[in-house]
Amino acid sequence: MSLVPMLTCRPAGGRPLVSALDQPGRQGPKPSSRRSVLPLSSPPIHRTRAVGDAEEVRLSTTVDESMESSPSTSLVDSSSLSTEALAEHIRALLVELRELNSYAAKLDMMLRREAVCMFLGRGIGREVYAIVQAYAAKDNEDDYRRAYCLVCLLEIGQKHVLCGLVDGRLVNGAYQAALEQLAGSLEGVEEFYDSIGGIAGYQMTALSIMLQTHAGDAVTGRGNTVEMLVPEGLDIRSQEAKSSILEGIKAMDRIAEIYPLGGAGDRLGLQCEETGDSLPTAVLPYCGRSLLEHLVRDVQGREYLHFRLFGGHIGVGGGLLGGKSEPRRRTPIAVMTSMAKGNHNRVMQLFKANNWFGRGPESFKMFQQPMVPMVKAADGRWALGGPCEVVMKPGGHGVIWKLMLDNGVFDWLEEQNAHSAIVRQISNPMAGQDSTLLALSGAGVSGNKAFGFASCERVVGAAEGMNVMLRETDSTGKTTCRISNVEYTEFTKHGIEDKAVNGSNHSLFPANTNVLYLGLEHVKRKVEQSVREGTIEAILPGMILNLNKSIGHVNVETGVEECAPAGRLECTMQNLADCFKVDAAIMDDARASGMASNTSPIDVLETFLVYGPRSKVTSSAKRKRSPGSLKIHQTPDGSFYDLQQNAKAMLEGCGMSVPDVGSVAEYLERGPGFVCLYHPALGPLWDVIAQKIVGGRLHEGAEIQLEIAEASLTNVDVDGSLLVIADAVMGAPSDDGTLEYSIDTCARITLEDVTVQNAGIDYENPHNVFWRHRVMRHETCRIKLLGRSEFDAAGVVLKGNRNFVVPDGHRMTVRSTEGDPARLEITVEPLDVVPTWSYDYTLASENGTER
Repeated sequence: MSLVPMLTCRPAGGRPLVSALDQPGRQGPKPSSRRSVLPLSSPPIHRTRAVGDAEEVRLSTTVDESMESSPSTSLVDSSSLSTEALAEHIRALLVELRELNSYAAKLDMMLRREAVCMFLGRGIGREVYAIVQAYAAKDNEDDYRRAYCLVCLLEIGQKHVLCGLVDGRLVNGAYQAALEQLAGSLEGVEEFYDSIGGIAGYQMTALSIMLQTHAGDAVTGRGNTVEMLVPEGLDIRSQEAKSSILEGIKAMDRIAEIYPLGGAGDRLGLQCEETGDSLPTAVLPYCGRSLLEHLVRDVQGREYLHFRLFGGHIGVGGGLLGGKSEPRRRTPIAVMTSMAKGNHNRVMQLFKANNWFGRGPESFKMFQQPMVPMVKAADGRWALGGPCEVVMKPGGHGVIWKLMLDNGVFDWLEEQNAHSAIVRQISNPMAGQDSTLLALSGAGVSGNKAFGFASCERVVGAAEGMNVMLRETDSTGKTTCRISNVEYTEFTKHGIEDKAVNGSNHSLFPANTNVLYLGLEHVKRKVEQSVREGTIEAILPGMILNLNKSIGHVNVETGVEECAPAGRLECTMQNLADCFKVDAAIMDDARASGMASNTSPIDVLETFLVYGPRSKVTSSAKRKRSPGSLKIHQTPDGSFYDLQQNAKAMLEGCGMSVPDVGSVAEYLERGPGFVCLYHPALGPLWDVIAQKIVGGRLHEGAEIQLEIAEASLTNVDVDGSLLVIADAVMGAPSDDGTLEYSIDTCARITLEDVTVQNAGIDYENPHNVFWRHRVMRHETCRIKLLGRSEFDAAGVVLKGNRNFVVPDGHRMTVRSTEGDPARLEITVEPLDVVPTWSYDYTLASENGTER
């Protein structure tokens, strides 16, 4: 269903306080089965410093040879415990740790535990203790934390991390260096998961989920009755969505974007062609440019649309609301990276190599996702990649909310006048198509919502989550409602049967695409509340442990590399929605009153959903297609196939005749039936593009690329390849390289009754990779516009290899001569200060009239 055009563009002219441990003259009670001595022959630590009113902290360890020769019979080696016993052991340990307010105190408590004493007093444990001593001697909280992290491994069943694979492998100080690196990596886990007890809490939670999974219990909501209903939502294809799209356009001056880029992208198998190093998903060369650049270009397309409607200045109150005029604001973009596969460094290199995509580094806020240990399904032990080297991967994108709080991202966005934000995953370049993001943001802004989803149809059995309406009754009898997400790995736990809609292969529930809307004030307030209250609902939402995938690791006993099922504690960013619950009685009242007022009961929810065709919402490029396979779902091949299907629908909406893309088998064997690529600033709304491209035809195998925003194509017939490349698509860069939107300094093209005929793409060339836009051509017609330039052709046939280059500040006119369309008369003349033509962009009101 197409929308009535809503927009016309017409041609016109402080560190924690350290508690006292062993204060002089004051000795706390000790359990009879424990001794506060460490059986080491190395010098004891006696480090004191002033705290508060002359209080002293002393971490004291002394030598007691008797313990080394006669260990206590009550000694518990956590590495020998069963999964159930280890979980209980760590749970008891956490009770003790929570009573301590500093890492100096936590380290002292650990050094008093007999299993720790036994390990540190013998063999390689002495070298571990030497590192612990060195950290403690620095007498600061950060180093106490690093020392604690090493010692804590002995009490959470991970002794093998310190001593496995070590014999004979690390010499000449390499072991000490490895321990220091290990302490640094564990410190990040300890800090981020402080709300659940650091690395001890991480391991206890992972074990608890393992045990609950084996027992068949749901991980969350135990004791609650949960009813899962099909959620209602706004269909972006409907006339009712028109006002939301308009609100989304107006809100562009108050919105931000957030990109979680920290995933490892293992399934893509990307490698640097020069070094062979693994690469993150963000650098995938999709359609000739990185996936990261695609997301930024989508932002630019919507910014340019806003600019063309509201001019070079915008009202502080937003768009049509007027108010004080200020210089144009760039959409702030917050980017979460990680250290996986050198993710952060690679992303930073990509930004710098592209001069921050013309936006300047001040338009971006970078922050890093923590790496977390991989827990083996068989025994709960952490997988090792080598001596003292824990196999670690990013801890799921759900960590983003607490990271944003910890790293001041919410405050930075507020400083940038961002009231709301769109969250996009790097592997999905399709969400920027047409009106999807504008409808999502407009619905959220107009309804003052806290959290929203862009959803679409979902195939039964697909490895993707689903959006649901949750109606939950707790043990007190209180019932609440919210729209949320359930991951596909959790269906069984929640008793969900993945049923199809009658007569189709589509699921009853729509797909969660992780294209999200945030009301930033709502979200920040909820995360701050969770931190303040010590709960994990908002800071670690939707925690899961997926143990269904195997990873490579080194067997501790044999030293041989092997694969084994393992997983890490992950949390899911979309399940932050579970924090925004509304009393079901309010919704029921709204449903009853809505029957008379024609309003929807979902309006009272803090969460919401917009629904669109899958081709405009998601088609991800997250895994590599197997050679010879026709299964292209979630592969770059499949994403490009869907992109061309979208292009066909868009061009047909312009009245252009377009060939079929072809079947999947045909596409994989020879390529798509045509290729169409364009800059988002050409629209991005298809309604706008349909007023710039009118009629025409693409022949079988034709290629058209429009890297331009200001274009007028009428009855253009392409039989071969047509490339229009402008280097000032939306305006010229300023002196510092940042892009300044301008209708006076951008390029323009007018093609009227023009036929392009050439041999075009060499479809038989085996080196073609269409999704990369790496194609070999026999011939092409290339029109290159430099700076502020114009190209105008009418009534001509452009045959064979053609390369038109229009100098900056000039206009090239191409006409036929002697009555032969193939005989060309080309003139080049300087441009006046103002362009020879332009578009007037005008918003339409709901009844279709201009305003």
